Formats: sequence, structure tokens, C-alpha cells
Amino acid sequence: MTAHIRFRPPRVRYSPEMCWVLLRAFGPLSAAFESPLIHARAMELAQLFNLGGRLAARLGKARLALELGESCGATLWRAFQVGVGRVLHRRELADTVAKAADEARCGVVFLKSMALHLTGITAAGARDLADVDVLAETARRAALEDALRSAGFRTMDLRSRGESAVGFFEPSRGTIDLHPTVPGLRLAPGSSFAEFADLRQTGLLAPAPGMGGSAWVAAPPVLAAQALAHGIGHHGFDPAHYPLLRMVADLVDLGFGGEAGAATGEQIRPWLEAELSEAEVQAARELCVALSAGDPELFSGASHDRPAVKLLRHILAGSVDPRYQRVLRVHALVPGLRSDRSLAFILRAGWRHTFRPREDMELLWGPARGPMGHLHKRFVEPLQAVADAARHRLHHGWQALRGRRHDGDVEV
Repeated sequence: MTAHIRFRPPRVRYSPEMCWVLLRAFGPLSAAFESPLIHARAMELAQLFNLGGRLAARLGKARLALELGESCGATLWRAFQVGVGRVLHRRELADTVAKAADEARCGVVFLKSMALHLTGITAAGARDLADVDVLAETARRAALEDALRSAGFRTMDLRSRGESAVGFFEPSRGTIDLHPTVPGLRLAPGSSFAEFADLRQTGLLAPAPGMGGSAWVAAPPVLAAQALAHGIGHHGFDPAHYPLLRMVADLVDLGFGGEAGAATGEQIRPWLEAELSEAEVQAARELCVALSAGDPELFSGASHDRPAVKLLRHILAGSVDPRYQRVLRVHALVPGLRSDRSLAFILRAGWRHTFRPREDMELLWGPARGPMGHLHKRFVEPLQAVADAARHRLHHGWQALRGRRHDGDVEV
């Protein structure tokens, strides 16, 4: 496991609205916030970073209206209520999966957001709940798939999302992502991704409440490890399309920022060593601690090199700054754990992309329209990404010169 953080984000200037969103989404509810707010901007940031439901769940309708204004508070509250209804609907979908698992005599494990909701770790409506992610027992997986088809579900190709799962969709009930393994999680060094049997044998499963004898939920350390692998490992270079503060919210709910968080970090670090660096796991832990405490030093320019602050800068700038988003695209060209950020790495990434299979290329850059479109996506877009990354690398080095003043590249 390396000691590097793979991101080189620009420095960030924090607006009062961004500070309010982070404090109210994660910090002590008793903490005072006295800076004047532009209510519409605070609401926009809450929605952008997928924290509107969390704010509503934590503050309640009256306090939300008091701090955010009647109109903006009502907007977030309505969205929160819709989210509560979506959770109830997805719970019915989970019940369908559990019944199919009993029929197929196949063990299933609910992962990600459904596991958080089934166990009460996350409040209903506080987090988006789209698909239901399920890990299936390998030996009986085919029988479960047959049972789902018999229940009216049809299979979906999830390759365009870069998933190893098989999707099952039914219009009135939603989508199930059926996973063969827990991506990113290796319970032993050098082993393959963990399967159902691995989790059961190591005591990392608990019965899913009220869902029969075949349904389980993953233990909190597994959920924390999967959140990190999915957030930083899988979507780390694309924060504009996967809100990484959702990962942070899951980790905070799982207690990663509390007293038990240090022990959890030690437990899961070996599981993630092929996906995340030791520094990244520690940075995520420190960020959860600081946000939960409402630490004002997170927003101080003097602490911009703290690992937790660096991770937060990446999350925020990667969602709002088009220049940094273009820089991040080059890192999608080379899969796996990437701690090398040299100019040589950037050039190698562009060169290796030239020889990628067409289907892999289109996963990165989208479908090509005609022969000229194919040439553009194989050569022009990667070269543009390489050039953007090289410029950012040189700029980062220039700004790091000793004694050079820097008030922040990006305002959020």
C-alpha cells in the first residue's frame, strides 16, 4: 500500500454558503453560524453535492425554513419527502429480492444504500436511493436470476456504467444490481474480490431485519470499505458524476468519524490495499472527524496541505471547476491504483489509450459517431486531456514554489 493521495486538486476558497452546507450536513447541530447567506446559492450547493435530503433530515422543516428562508427551505423539504417515498418503494423491491432468494435457496447480501436503510444507520430520505445493490451466493446465483425473471424482471446490460453486476429491471418496481463480488474488497492479500461465502465465513454478515432466512446485510466495516472503494477507487477521478460527499455522508453515518472509526480504519485498510493508498484511507477518516466536529480549520488557507483538506478540495473542485474536471479525465486512461502524478505518467496514459479496444474507449469517452468520430475519440480527446493534465501539473508546481502567495484557484 502506497503512502500517496492520487489527487492534485487546486486550492479552494470557501463561500459562506458552502461552509453552512458542510456544517449543517455533518457538524454539531448546536454550532452557531452567523455569516449572512445567499439562500438560493446555499440551496444550489446542497443539491449539487447531493446533501439536500441530509440537511432536511437533520434540521427538520421549521429550522430549515428559518436558516434557509421559506422558499428555499420548502424546496429542500419537498425533495426530502419525495426521497422518503422512494425509500419505501425501494424497500418493497428489496422484499421482492428476499422472496426470490428464498424461492431459489440463494443467499443474498444487501449492500450500499439499501443496507444502510435496512439497518437504520441512515435516516429515510437523507440519502438518494436509486438501484438496489445485492451480492448473490455464487453457487445458487443462476437459480436466483431465474426466480427474478419469473417475477417479471428483465436483464439489463450495465457495461456502459463500468459495472461487473447484472441488472434486473421491472418498470413498476425499479432496478436490481446483482453483484458476483464486492468490488474493491479483498479480505486476504492477493485474493480476488470478496464473494458471499467469504463474508459469511468471516462473520461479516448479519440477518436482514424481517426479510426471511436467505437475506443478509453486510457488517458496517464492509459497508465502510465498499464506500471507500466505490467512491475514491471507482469514481475518484469523476466527482462531477458521482457526488463524493455522498461517500463521506455514508462513512459519517457508519461512525468512521467517531471513536470507533480508528479501529475500523485499521480493520479495513488491508482489504483495500490494492485499490486505495494508506494515505487515502487516513485522509477520509480525518475528513469525517473534522466535518463531524465542525472544525473551522478545514476552511483555513493555512491548512490546505492537510490530507483531509486535500481530499475535500478534490471533492469540491472536481464538481464545480471545468478546468480541473478536464485534468481528471486523463487519469481514467490508466486503470488501477494511481499515485504517480508525473508528466511522464501523463504522457504514458495518452500513449496507452491509443491501443485500447474500441469498446473500452467508448466507455471512457462515449459512443463514436462514424469513422471520423471514432478517430476524434481515439486521438483528439485523449490528447486534449493529456494537454490539460500537463498544464495543471506545471501550474501546480509553480504555485507550490516557496513563498508564493495563493488565495485559491476555485471558489465554491
